[in-house]
Amino acid sequence: MFIIWNGLGCLVIPVVIIGVVAGTAIAQAEPNARWPRMIAGLGTALALFGLGVILNRPKVLGHDRWGNAVTAQEDHSLYWIPVQYWSAIALVIGTILVFKK
Repeated sequence: MFIIWNGLGCLVIPVVIIGVVAGTAIAQAEPNARWPRMIAGLGTALALFGLGVILNRPKVLGHDRWGNAVTAQEDHSLYWIPVQYWSAIALVIGTILVFKK
């Protein structure tokens, strides 16, 4: 299987792995409680969203001769999906896995 990323988009994978490990540990400790596992999924989604917002924000390179800011935006994505959008994907899949019996 090929993993395709741009910039630091490969950081999605370890963040999701940490979230899955946390959710699995919570599920083993509290097998009948769903809300702690949901908090682990929400934490993973928030971590991905924050990481994506930080990585994909426009960076000021300088100013032109009229004083306008010259910006550039890097592309940090995994499978052509920006990092911050992976938070929604992780939240939906995590919710499905939590409520699946």
